[in-house]
Amino acid sequence: MLARTRLGPVTYESQDVLVMPFGLVGFGTLHHFLLAEGPTVDWLLSLEEPAFGLPLIDPTLVEPTYAPPLEEVLARHPGCHPPSVRVRTVLIAPSPPAPMRTNLMAPVVVLPAERTAYQLVLWDQNYPNAVELPPPVARQLTRAG
Repeated sequence: MLARTRLGPVTYESQDVLVMPFGLVGFGTLHHFLLAEGPTVDWLLSLEEPAFGLPLIDPTLVEPTYAPPLEEVLARHPGCHPPSVRVRTVLIAPSPPAPMRTNLMAPVVVLPAERTAYQLVLWDQNYPNAVELPPPVARQLTRAG
């Protein structure tokens, strides 16, 4: 199959589709995505809205001890175990000189074997919704494109 995405045309198979049963905060009608994985930045690309895509990063680049509670997600998928779960956060990359930030309050939890993902909202965990990336991390992501 061929999808038109924010990154251009992408060829994919039905087993490549990542389902987000509850959508994303602010985009609850979008449920089907492709996850384009890169060396430092992944892209969550909507199949329902071709212009929509979110850059995602590993939050431990910013907060090495980041460990959101995954019990709720894992309870829905008893066969999944933490090592197989990938946690990513949305990268906010405005035009320079504004700093890059990431949202630690609303991680995207990907269960690759299940081809499912959820966005958690961690209201009671004291994680900020816009933490600035340290300059070395921002430079690394900028070079990676």
